[in-house]
Amino acid sequence: MQKVIGLLFTYIQLLQQSGVSQWIFDELTLAGFIHKLRILLETVIQKIANFEVKPDRFSVIKETVTKAYQNYKFIQPNHQAKYYCSLVLQDQAWPWTEELDALSHLEAQDLAKSVPVMLSRTFLECYIAGNVEKNEAESMVNGQIILVPSRRLKP
Repeated sequence: MQKVIGLLFTYIQLLQQSGVSQWIFDELTLAGFIHKLRILLETVIQKIANFEVKPDRFSVIKETVTKAYQNYKFIQPNHQAKYYCSLVLQDQAWPWTEELDALSHLEAQDLAKSVPVMLSRTFLECYIAGNVEKNEAESMVNGQIILVPSRRLKP
């Protein structure tokens, strides 16, 4: 997701200056004026649907994440204890050492191959609130569904 944020930074910065905010993690949250949100939503979905891996950016982000994992052994012991306790209690979790090992073998081509698979497993769920009519909200969302090759969920 850091690569997506990096690619979208110029658009997001301009729209933030005009009163629109965003947050990207495993979900995308947009907030602001409805006429500006349509532009931001279209731009973000288009960039995600047409995502291209840039090897130079990939190597920079990989190095940053690798250093963060390597520095984990230097954090406070109480934070490490909380981490290992949560690791034991979770069903599907991997220790940071295994994640670091997997990261060392990851290449830009691997990420490029996984993008179509990731997009095929995504779904769009939208909640639009505020001074907007039903048909306007539906048209905003329906225009974006076409861009992402995802499966429709039944209501």
